[in-house]
Amino acid sequence: MSISKGLQERPVWAFAVDHDLRPLSSLIHSRSDWNVRRMLGDTVADGQNRRGCHFDESRKPVSEPVLTHPKFDFGRRSAPLDAFCAETCDGLFYLSHASILVRLNGKTLLFDPVLAKPPHLGSWLFYPEMEMDRRMLEVDAVLVSHQHQDHYDAEFLKMLPATTPIYILDGRPQFAALLEGEGIAYTLLPAETLTDLGDGIQVIGINHEYNGIDAALAVSNGQFTVYHGNDCFVSNDKLDVVLAAFPRIDVACIPFAYVHWYPFLLEEVDEDWKGAEATRLIDEYLDYGLRQTSRLNPAVAIPFGANMFYADDIYCEHNKAVLSPFDFKDYADRVGYPLRGRIAPLFAGDAVYSRGPDGARSLAVVQRPFDRQALFEGFNRYLRQVTETGVGLDLRDIQALSRADVEDHGFIADRIAGIDLAEDHVVFISNADQPDWGVIAIDLKTRRTVRVDKVAGGQPYHHFRLTDLAYKAYFSQAFTFNEIVASSQFKLVRRPNLYNLEVLKIINNVL
Repeated sequence: MSISKGLQERPVWAFAVDHDLRPLSSLIHSRSDWNVRRMLGDTVADGQNRRGCHFDESRKPVSEPVLTHPKFDFGRRSAPLDAFCAETCDGLFYLSHASILVRLNGKTLLFDPVLAKPPHLGSWLFYPEMEMDRRMLEVDAVLVSHQHQDHYDAEFLKMLPATTPIYILDGRPQFAALLEGEGIAYTLLPAETLTDLGDGIQVIGINHEYNGIDAALAVSNGQFTVYHGNDCFVSNDKLDVVLAAFPRIDVACIPFAYVHWYPFLLEEVDEDWKGAEATRLIDEYLDYGLRQTSRLNPAVAIPFGANMFYADDIYCEHNKAVLSPFDFKDYADRVGYPLRGRIAPLFAGDAVYSRGPDGARSLAVVQRPFDRQALFEGFNRYLRQVTETGVGLDLRDIQALSRADVEDHGFIADRIAGIDLAEDHVVFISNADQPDWGVIAIDLKTRRTVRVDKVAGGQPYHHFRLTDLAYKAYFSQAFTFNEIVASSQFKLVRRPNLYNLEVLKIINNVL
């Protein structure tokens, strides 16, 4: 067997889809057991039959993408994607972070596609770097889980041909409004309802119990089933809805990482308490990931949605909390988790194949040599590189806004007009870099919004002190407050220091 020059040899893990509980290490096959062909360059040039992938050559972008950075260059071909397309079987190709390409019955379904630009006002970086390829624009369907910018990219969606269906799950009016505001046509999938997508492919989706943002989806052709959990942590009751539709899960993309601002950005709290609270939540989410894996009982569990780091040193406090897929696997090993042998830490360019005749298939996980040290050292190199060269994210229009440009706060009163909060609570928003700009006070009970000189402490409150960029971004009305929160470009004082679900729902889904 020949390996194309310049590509490292990859170990292939193969195991049966009867959910064998043996560890992966006992099921490793030698390279000679599998003919993993890589068809590179001209061997699968444009216009030729791409065998396993149904990339329709008639599906061209509506217009040529105008991209200002080589990281967005769809003109390059992805060698790992070429290898995936050399196969004819069902499978999953990992693009990066929460983006996967699923092939079922020769049709291609793209989940949570985004460009390689850093999301959330440039606060986060995708690493390892994304597999970018023009064929991402030639898929048969796109499914987007939720509105966060590391999952939803309006710029990418606008590049798709008008004939490419875009699916989202019903039940999140704010997400639907974002798409409509961008002029992006979409199709709503009814929540918790098995839906036929055609060509023998079905989908079912579940919404998060209470946050009004997250959702998870599962697709299947009856022989190969993939659960795309992105970063949607749900109860067993919700997962049972998926299992009722698809009792056998082949590959489950399992969220596990605590990627959040709390408690790291809280001010005026005890630092020892903050550290203990962070440790508690990190461990709780690891356990949450294990519980979801147990409930879904997949043949392969991919630790998911954590190939993204805060744009700071890898060892900063924020990034210490963003555990890697390796950490999830190590945690499962350390606690003696029964299904630990099924956990496969995958990264951009890795793949899972479902090979063999129907009823007697086996799965093969194909991944490049990679470890935690390579991940951490590579990220710090990448961070130094993008610090020098930039990543093509142009925020100069926002940065140039003056105080007069962001004086209007009447839009907030319009947004909160329909809320109904019985308790007293005020949300204060100020510009930490421009303290003389005053403070916007949003009374959630009376639904009134005013500008004041300083924070008044007579009522329970949340006080968000935004960076200058985040403040201008929000009051330009080009970003929701949820997007500002996701950027982590703020500090927060809350009185009392308590978790208030109803207030957080308004902050995340209304403001």
